[in-house]
Amino acid sequence: MRLKRDDEEYVLGVVEEQFKYFGPFPAKLAEIADPGTVQSIMLIMKNIPKEKTTPFSRITESEVNRRDNIFISKIMKLDWRDRPAAQELLEDEWWNKDAD
Repeated sequence: MRLKRDDEEYVLGVVEEQFKYFGPFPAKLAEIADPGTVQSIMLIMKNIPKEKTTPFSRITESEVNRRDNIFISKIMKLDWRDRPAAQELLEDEWWNKDAD
C-alpha cells in the first residue's frame, strides 16, 4: 500500500525524517503548534535513538561541500519562522560563485 500525502502516517514519516537529519525541533514550536502536535513531536524525538540520527550539519564535504551545506541548512530550519524569506535567499552570498 502506498501512502498519500494526506495520510497521517505519511506526515509522521516526514516529521521523523526531518528530525533525523535536521536535529531536534525547537521548544518554541509550542508557540505555533497545537498541544497534540507538540506531544506527537516530543514522542517522535524521544523514540528515535541518537545513533539513528545523522545531523545534516555533520555531513562530510565529500557528500555536500561546506558552502552548499550552509545554504541548505538555512533553508531547512524546522521552525518556518527561523527560515530566511525567499528574497533573502535570493540575495544570499551562495549565489555568488566568487564568494569562496
